Amino acid sequence: MSEAGTKKKAVLDGLLTILDSISDFKDHVYGGYRPPSAVRAEKMILVHLVEDVQTIHLTDEDIHSLQFNILVKYRTDIKDDPKDEMDSFIDLVGKVEDKLKSNYYREGAWDNLEINRINYTFGQERDFVFYNALIQVSVRLQW
Repeated sequence: MSEAGTKKKAVLDGLLTILDSISDFKDHVYGGYRPPSAVRAEKMILVHLVEDVQTIHLTDEDIHSLQFNILVKYRTDIKDDPKDEMDSFIDLVGKVEDKLKSNYYREGAWDNLEINRINYTFGQERDFVFYNALIQVSVRLQW
């Protein structure tokens, strides 16, 4: 594998590892825009690399800013209390945010991780309400 591909894959794998350590999402954290097979999990996280911006060219190594989208998905029954479910969803997203903040620096993987934005959406289909939070993060590293 190329050096650039190896570095980017290592960052993606690092993000998947730290997010999978959140007990609410154990074994329901996936790389890409969908799980590898049909999964009917109440809670899941999807992580996708969006962009690589080379920011500084001062030495032989460039500083890269990798942009990732982290999608937190939460499905509830329409009969459940909407306020309680929204509170639960906000708490779940907060756990992801806290986990990312506690890994701003990860030796050997990246120099700096920043949360740029969190967008919240929801929708209803049949007997379910779907809550989504799109967390946009930047990860800086040098190679």
